[in-house]
Amino acid sequence: GRMLHIIPGSEKREKNDKEKALANEKTSYKKEKMAKLKANAGKTHSWNALFLGPNAIADTLAEKLGVEKGELLNSENGESAGVRLALAETRLVRETREFFLANGVCLDAFSRPAAKRSDTVIITKNLPAGVEVEELERLFGKFGDVEKVLMPPEGGISAIVVMSNPVDAKKAFKALAYSRFRTQPLYLEWAPGDVFGEEKKAD
Repeated sequence: GRMLHIIPGSEKREKNDKEKALANEKTSYKKEKMAKLKANAGKTHSWNALFLGPNAIADTLAEKLGVEKGELLNSENGESAGVRLALAETRLVRETREFFLANGVCLDAFSRPAAKRSDTVIITKNLPAGVEVEELERLFGKFGDVEKVLMPPEGGISAIVVMSNPVDAKKAFKALAYSRFRTQPLYLEWAPGDVFGEEKKAD
């Protein structure tokens, strides 16, 4: 009877140690990966300016239609969730483009990846559904004066934030790039220098 409680106890401790080591290794890898992403955030411009995450697409469309996300994804006519999300993304991208164009944004500037980047205008992407302009103003306002935030009034998933000066803009970019905003990472990119047209073109 005395031997029975020793062996299981030893094996359990060994298993827990391995699990802890594996968990620590995964955590360290995630932290290292995130640190590299944050360090290189201002050096790459590889995302679509109107980047939309699948969760945000589903959340936003469900909110617009007044239904639960599960109802949106579970179609009764056999249409796949992927097809429905693709159609939803097309619709949201169109609405976002129309909003930016109506507010003086030069979308052609985004097709020139080698163009000089602005030092005060930040593209903010991968926003969760339901975010409001005031929320982004408070978030970026921690680092300086925010001139304006452009985001579609209904279901903005991408936004353009204009800071008043390069110093504050750089501080905000460095602190917020890849930081967790609500439930997901915030993707930031410097906007093209002529994002608001030739008269606003960077020197």
